[in-house]
Amino acid sequence: MQIGETTTYTVRVTNQGTGDSMHVAVLVAFPKELLPLAAEGGQIDGQSVVFPVTARLAPKANITYTIKARGVAAGDVRVKFSVTADGLRSPVNADQSTLVH
Repeated sequence: MQIGETTTYTVRVTNQGTGDSMHVAVLVAFPKELLPLAAEGGQIDGQSVVFPVTARLAPKANITYTIKARGVAAGDVRVKFSVTADGLRSPVNADQSTLVH
């Protein structure tokens, strides 16, 4: 993406287990090269986007969020996604690579 352009990130969280996932929380951290502009259903706090906790996510069900961000500085950057839920020993983390030039 070019500096000044916007892109949309889609976050899909799926309960791949056989039981309900309880209190599912999603946090997305943006590097300084990207500015989060809008988060459907979420709250932007500086370079982070926090989505409301989902009380219960049934097996095989999913929740989807979208975030719009603008490139503000050049770099090969990583957007970091983190999901927590009751019963998980550690967060489930993923990175999305974005080249801003």
